[in-house]
Formats: sequence, C-alpha cells, structure tokens
Amino acid sequence: MSGKRLFFFDIDGTLIPADTYELPSLATRGALAALRAKGHKTFLCTGRTLCDITSELMETGFDGVVAGAGAYIQLDGACILHRTIPLPLLRETVEQIRYAPFDERLSVVSMLIGKLGGMFRDRFEEDRYITLLYEYLLRYKECLELNTVIWEASEKYGKLRKAEHLTRMEDGIWQKALGALERYGQEAKKEHLSGEDAFDRIKEMFGQETKAREEKIEETLDALEHAFDFMEEAFGDSQEMVAFVTELNTNVYSVQFLKDNECERYYRYNKKLLFGEQQEEILKELDEVEQELNTAIK
Repeated sequence: MSGKRLFFFDIDGTLIPADTYELPSLATRGALAALRAKGHKTFLCTGRTLCDITSELMETGFDGVVAGAGAYIQLDGACILHRTIPLPLLRETVEQIRYAPFDERLSVVSMLIGKLGGMFRDRFEEDRYITLLYEYLLRYKECLELNTVIWEASEKYGKLRKAEHLTRMEDGIWQKALGALERYGQEAKKEHLSGEDAFDRIKEMFGQETKAREEKIEETLDALEHAFDFMEEAFGDSQEMVAFVTELNTNVYSVQFLKDNECERYYRYNKKLLFGEQQEEILKELDEVEQELNTAIK
C-alpha cells in the first residue's frame, strides 16, 4: 500500500453542521470519492457513538469509522475494536445518577431520548425510502424497462422539487431512491442481464436492502430495551420514567416506530405511568375544586 494514506474526518462542525443529521455537500462527497479512487482510505473519526451515525452518512464515502471517542472501530464493515464500560464502573455510575440532583437526572433522560430519537428518525426515513423504491420497482415489473422507470421517477422528482413540495428529508429520500435505481441498472448491465433475468437480479438486490432495514429495526428495538433497562435500574417508577415515556409519546418519529414495532415495556409503562398520572391530575383538580366550594360555602 505504498503511497496510500488514511484520512480521518470529524463529523460535527467539519463534514456537517454540529448536532445535525445532514449529509456532506456534493463538493465534499466528490472530494471523498476522489481520495478513494486514488486508493486512499477514508474514515469518520468522532465522539459520536455508532448508533448516532446514520447509514446515509456512512454511505457517502467512508471505508470505516472510529466512534465513541475511540471505543469502537470499524473497517470495511467489520468491527475490529469494541470497548465497553467495566461492570463495576457501570454500577457506580448508575448509583451516582440515581442520587444526582433532579435537573441532572432529567439531562440524562434527555440524552437517552436524543440518541433514540436519531435512530427513530433514521428508521422513518429508511421506511419512506424503501416504500418509494418499491413503488418504482412495481412499475419496472410491469414494463421490464428500467431506463423508462428511472426517467419517470426523475421527471416526477423534478416536478416536485420545482414546485417546492419536498422537505429536506423527502428530497434526500428521492435522491437515494433514484441512486438505487441507477445502481441496480448498472449492476444488471455489468452482469449482461436483461428482461426477466435482470428483474430477478434487481429483486435480489432490493431484498438485501429490505433485510438490512429489518436488521436496523431490530437494533433500534434492542437500543430501546437497553434504555428501559437503564431507566428501571437508575430510576424505577419515577418522574424520570414519566418524562422518558412522555417524550416517546410526543416525538413524531418514535410514535411512528412504536406504532409499527411492538415494545411490550413501552406499552406497559405508557399505561401504568401516563394514564395513572393523568388520572391523578384529574383527581387533584377535582379535590381543589371541592376545597374551593367548601371554602365558599363557609
């Protein structure tokens, strides 16, 4: 690998604005592609944990990632280092959090919600991408002319964008779907496939994408379960748990995710804490009204 180099790029404030889930600019992506074309390796190097790095960002042109301030290293899709917190230190940290001031405990809850919120948003975006791509693959199945389908999709995307009917997320989803269709076509052409054979190959590639999406959903469900593990260990049935579940109920991406994917503990705490809390508030208001009436009568 003589003359080849490793290039490491920070995310926040370097590749993209801090604390966002945007993608690097076209110019930046072009520069990354140029480096890799010359045989160099490009890496993300960030304090973000792996779950806070979107798959879309990884796919813009990186061979690996150094995440969690060096606690996790991935190269060519394979994990080569993963350091976890020792159990005694973990227990000590949970104990400190449990008896920390209330505002600090809420800050911890906010951090958990922030991480989960990013994952819920990614799953929402992936679902919309897969749905859009599937729509055009159905059209491809009808005509078996992928170039025609790509043209139709490009035309519709252009009209929507010109009319300013797309949000930033929707614009990115359309670009990703168009890129996938073009990638499918290039792969079929490379393998000298046409007609039904090309369709079967493209169907296989789409199946790989849906499988990857399902794996991401499982990862997100695992992360949510781990969050509940922590909340139960640190706070139990407390105001912090109420705040945690309330946030899950008010975030559009978490609501959609939990609507499509079952999480038993979410439903249990949602019923146990929130409904009970609402009932207590109603009873409290009724008691106050009764006291005011009693005072007025006296």
